[in-house]
Amino acid sequence: MGDSKNQRQKVGVFNEVLERLRKLDAEEANEPGFQDELRAHFSMLPHRYALDVDPERAEDVLIHKKLLNMARDPLITIPAVNVRLVQVCPASDVNLGNSDRPLHEITVSSKDKPKHLSRLSNCLMSGIGLTIQEAHAFCTKDGYSLIVFVVDSWKEGIEQLKNTLVKKIRDMDQ
Repeated sequence: MGDSKNQRQKVGVFNEVLERLRKLDAEEANEPGFQDELRAHFSMLPHRYALDVDPERAEDVLIHKKLLNMARDPLITIPAVNVRLVQVCPASDVNLGNSDRPLHEITVSSKDKPKHLSRLSNCLMSGIGLTIQEAHAFCTKDGYSLIVFVVDSWKEGIEQLKNTLVKKIRDMDQ
């Protein structure tokens, strides 16, 4: 049956990520109980998550785990958002001249709500002028979402983008 094949794939990715984090000497990977926490993280997410994870970027899993933990923590009042520069692509549009086009990866985690992906993509990302190049959305078994966007059209810096997103998400949720 497909489930056992899916489970083997998920376990394989889990093992690759764990091994990679240990090779990178990631601080979390050396903490007692980390392997169990990482296994629990993978088990809370659908099989598709394991297929999307690139073991070469195992650090992304730590970010996802951290953001989901923030979203679950009732004492943390800021939205669980991470922003990082992925790459800078040369702009190919003749109207833009020789300017570079930065690509950012935005990861958001929160309690899952109806139409959450739609609201984040249409109201939030488009609302601040971002163009979504790619999006991946996952729901956990305990009712949280982990959504990863790759966007362009932002030129004001990572911290400014994160601050803008946090403010807009707060406004959206009120």
